[in-house]
Amino acid sequence: MDELDEEHKEAVKELKRLDYRKACKRQLRYKQFDESDLRNVRLKEGLVFANPKVFKDVVHEYGIKIGRSIMFPCNEKHRVRRVCKGRANGYPWTVYASTFEVNNPGLMIRSLTNMHSCPRVQKNKLANANWLSKKFTEELRPGGNFRLGDFLGKVKQEYVLAPSKNQVYRAKRKAGLLIEGTLASQYDKLWDYAEELKRSNLGTTVVFDNEMGHNQTPIFKRIYIFLHACKLGWLNGCRPIIGLDGCHIKGYHKSQLLLAIGIDANNCYYHVAYAVVEKECYTFWFWFLDLLKLDLRLERSVGVTFMTDKQKGLVKAISQLSDGCEHRNCVHHFYANFQLKFKNQLLRDKVWQAARATTVIEFTRVMQDIKNISEEAHNWLSAKPTT
Repeated sequence: MDELDEEHKEAVKELKRLDYRKACKRQLRYKQFDESDLRNVRLKEGLVFANPKVFKDVVHEYGIKIGRSIMFPCNEKHRVRRVCKGRANGYPWTVYASTFEVNNPGLMIRSLTNMHSCPRVQKNKLANANWLSKKFTEELRPGGNFRLGDFLGKVKQEYVLAPSKNQVYRAKRKAGLLIEGTLASQYDKLWDYAEELKRSNLGTTVVFDNEMGHNQTPIFKRIYIFLHACKLGWLNGCRPIIGLDGCHIKGYHKSQLLLAIGIDANNCYYHVAYAVVEKECYTFWFWFLDLLKLDLRLERSVGVTFMTDKQKGLVKAISQLSDGCEHRNCVHHFYANFQLKFKNQLLRDKVWQAARATTVIEFTRVMQDIKNISEEAHNWLSAKPTT
């Protein structure tokens, strides 16, 4: 029995070798299509493709190259047919491909009626936004030197096509997704980004707050980042002033950006720390300032001045967290509210003079000048805190 089994195995191996040799000879008889040669597509009978998808992509590219609208009727897995859209009007271009080996997904062109008497078209449905985004990915790259007129000229010169403006802008958005991925997928890389910051800048503080979703996967909620180099710069070379402000972030993750900005020895802005939170309120300002206080070693905050506008919950958060610090309101926001009510240019100039006053005597004199001009404006200003 053992000898028969061994003979059977040897026979099977010999058959496989013969089948392989036959397949090799068959492959030599037909030309395999080179996928890197899509710009110079030439269809002919006997051309072999690796799988149906490659065949469809090649015919798609061929239709755009020759400027004809090729239809894609329903097909089967083992055979595919493409026809010219003008076939009903007597333009008989047709290509038919099917499998040529068992257990081989490849297709071979069996028949080709390569006759095109229909006119060339510039509005080809095959050249849609998806095709443009893949073919001109670099030209449509976000942040690049994209100009609509130059891009339309390039497409017309290379492919004799005239896509619409809306089509081009859709292709630009799709090209951005191809290069950068979707915004949702980019949030999955935040944890890797945080670890890279800590590795490349030792001492950097990165704090995440997550929420566990389905399948116990973390969902991003908020993040706080303070680079160690910025921390050392503020402690050793900046004035003891910190400006706090927030702004909206538009996009996939609707949120708020909270910022802490310092002033260096040249009176220029100096980046301190930032955070991305769900909304601007007392809870998140308190969370941000608590982490900032630990990083900057502001246990008592003596000699440090915080400058803010009257944002939601910010004044209360500063008063609770910072013992002994000075708190000043930003004149720019204060002045914006003032000029909505009072249109006199002289009054506006006097407001800035009062804000820049460095002594009580000078401040009192400017306020008296404002009262002489408009008592209503003087009362409005007097109702506001002087700091």
